[in-house]
Amino acid sequence: MTIPSNHYDVIYADPPWAYSEVPYFKKSLAIQYKYPTLKTKDLLNLDVERIAKKNSWLFMWAVWAQLPQAFQVMEAWGFSYRTCAFVWAKKTKNDKNAKTYGRCCTQGSTEIVLCGKRGSPRRYAKNVPQFFEALRKGNSVKPDEVYAFIDAVVDPIFQEPNFKNNNCSADDIADCPTYFLGCWCHVDGAEEVSKIELFARRPWPGWDCTGNDKNLLEPIITLGCPTDVYFGDVRDMIGVKNVENINA
Repeated sequence: MTIPSNHYDVIYADPPWAYSEVPYFKKSLAIQYKYPTLKTKDLLNLDVERIAKKNSWLFMWAVWAQLPQAFQVMEAWGFSYRTCAFVWAKKTKNDKNAKTYGRCCTQGSTEIVLCGKRGSPRRYAKNVPQFFEALRKGNSVKPDEVYAFIDAVVDPIFQEPNFKNNNCSADDIADCPTYFLGCWCHVDGAEEVSKIELFARRPWPGWDCTGNDKNLLEPIITLGCPTDVYFGDVRDMIGVKNVENINA
């Protein structure tokens, strides 16, 4: 099943960067032994621009060691780099800074989300923080908070955590199964914003998603926020620009 063209206002992606392309990383510690990765040339060939609207956002996770590649991928996908949207400071269960491998200089404990734009997409909230702390849960698992932060920037539905004006069947806002930093429900009269997550690990209410993680096949409660799941190789769902240069 192919993702429709010119469909999404917002694209959120966590590309499976191939650490084997970083010279100072030992192959014995390469991430590709923990989950399938894509080389930079494969990411560059993804036809992400095809599924994006004329005015749209891209929020893309990047790793410090491969920033040059991240900028190349963002441009190849049809977006202009604007800024670093979020900086995640990883914390342990004991509220200490989580330590990651520091193979070149310092020992890292942060990860970033880059922001790109195509055309002139609308921004709503102007007070969303760039820096945040959140628990590191597992290898490549990203914090749920980012969904809320992005929604606050791009989606009028989530501008005010006003439970009384939302279409929620829960008796109290704390009982809303998808409540987070407000009420994850549809506000009457709000403009529809189409959103998709690429290389998703699990579905999220209000976001379409695509990826090959089996958790995507688990059912979720959407509360009026339909989610289309495209399960399989992202290259098949999105398409590629130059099939001859793709290593399957």
